[in-house]
Amino acid sequence: GSDLSENLKKKPKLETTSNTTLVSSKGLKADLKPSKWMGVCSYAADDFPFQMDITVINGNKFSGTITWPTLNAITKFNGKVNGTIIKFEEYEAVSGGDDVQIPSYYSGFLSNNGDTIKGNIMGDCDESESEETATFQLDIIKTATTNDSDKFKSGTKITGTCFIENAFELKITKRKGPSLEGTLKWKSHKTKFKGKVENGILVFEEYDVIKKEDNQIVLLPMMYTGSLNTKDGSVDGSFGPSIN
Repeated sequence: GSDLSENLKKKPKLETTSNTTLVSSKGLKADLKPSKWMGVCSYAADDFPFQMDITVINGNKFSGTITWPTLNAITKFNGKVNGTIIKFEEYEAVSGGDDVQIPSYYSGFLSNNGDTIKGNIMGDCDESESEETATFQLDIIKTATTNDSDKFKSGTKITGTCFIENAFELKITKRKGPSLEGTLKWKSHKTKFKGKVENGILVFEEYDVIKKEDNQIVLLPMMYTGSLNTKDGSVDGSFGPSIN
């Protein structure tokens, strides 16, 4: 996408905090199933998008993998549910182990509608206390019930923001079945993308530069994954370098 060098730095070493404050959703019991969740880890001024895939459920225990697209890392985790309290631990790096901290401990609560998990993250419990608290939020990726052909037809334009200040416009120029292609217009450059949309999940790769400013560096290819919000037509997701 745009200038992403600042977003490709290592995930910070998270330290134990003593000021964890979480609010439970009273009367609600978490009912996790094999599912995909998309979210962000926030620490100081940095945000790190990640996707959690819950693949195994065994009673009140669950496990799976976490993908960090901007860190080129994948980790394994296991966790436990107690009412609406959800705790899990990243215990092993499948790839990109130099850029993630293992172990990392997550503790959060499920929202009233069961679609969001919010909480705090701690690193190795043997480390010293820190004034900074790392937080996270995960939103479940739902399968859309609407016909996505209505939302992603040729000529569709979607505005969005990449991280904080990198505004862009996605324009779909061609659609055939689930496959689509088009352009991404940024403030200082324009690129091509190709991908597909199925069941409300949009996945596309930004792969070529159409135009850019002199001496501008554009990091490509980049992979984007998002889910359609059937209420307002927006797409929420994450992105990172394509791993070939």
